Amino acid sequence: MEKSCEKCKDRGYYSVIQDSGMAVGYCRCAAGRAMEYEIPKRFALWTWDSFPGDPIARDTVRSWCQNGCPPWLLLMGSVGAGKTGLAVCAHKELQDAAWKEARACGPDDSGMDFGVEWKDATQMLQDIKRTFDANSDESDEFGGYDPLTWFKRRAKVLTIDDRGAERPTEWAQETIREILRSRYDHVLRTIITTNLSGSELEGWIGTRAMDRLKHDTLIVNLPGQSLRKPGI
Repeated sequence: MEKSCEKCKDRGYYSVIQDSGMAVGYCRCAAGRAMEYEIPKRFALWTWDSFPGDPIARDTVRSWCQNGCPPWLLLMGSVGAGKTGLAVCAHKELQDAAWKEARACGPDDSGMDFGVEWKDATQMLQDIKRTFDANSDESDEFGGYDPLTWFKRRAKVLTIDDRGAERPTEWAQETIREILRSRYDHVLRTIITTNLSGSELEGWIGTRAMDRLKHDTLIVNLPGQSLRKPGI
C-alpha cells in the first residue's frame, strides 16, 4: 500500500511563505506530480531511468521525444506491458519542454497556453459529450471552452491513453476519427496507447485513419509479460 506523503498529506501541494506573501507549490511526491502534469498518479514518478519495461522501446520513445519526427507515436502491447508508464515519461518530457519554452519567452507570456494535454480516451469522449447536452447541469462547466476543437487542433501535444477501452458506439468511433483526422492534417504531435491489435484498431478507427497512422507514426510494440505485480 502506498504511503501517505508527510509533506503535503497527499494533497499534491503545500503552502510556503515568501516575501511577497503566501504561495503554493507542487509537492515532489506522486500526488504532486500527478497534479502538476495532470497524469495518472500511479505512474507520476516514473522516469526514463526507472521504467521497468523493454529498454529498446524506452530508448526509441525517448529519441522520438527529442527528434519530434514523425509527429505521432503509437504504443501497442498487451495489458500491463508498460504502455501508459512509457507514455507518461514521454508526456512529461514534452511538458517540460513546453514550460522551458514558455519561461524563455519571459514574464509577459506567463499566461500562455502550453497546449500539452493528457486524456484517458473514455474521459475525453465524456468531456466532449457533456458539451453537446444542453440539458445537462454540467453543460456550462467548460465556460465556453470547446473540448472537441481543443483536442482536434488547439492542443499542441495530445496523449490519448487506453484507445479502445471505451465502448465502441458509432458516435465514439466517429468522434475519435474526426480528432485524428484533424490532428493529422495539422501535423500535431499525438501519443496513443492501445491494447488492440493492428486489425482491431483498424476496425475501431477505420481504414483511412489507420492509413494515416501507418504513414506518419512511430509504432512501438511493447513485448513481454505484464509488469504489474500482485497487490499493486
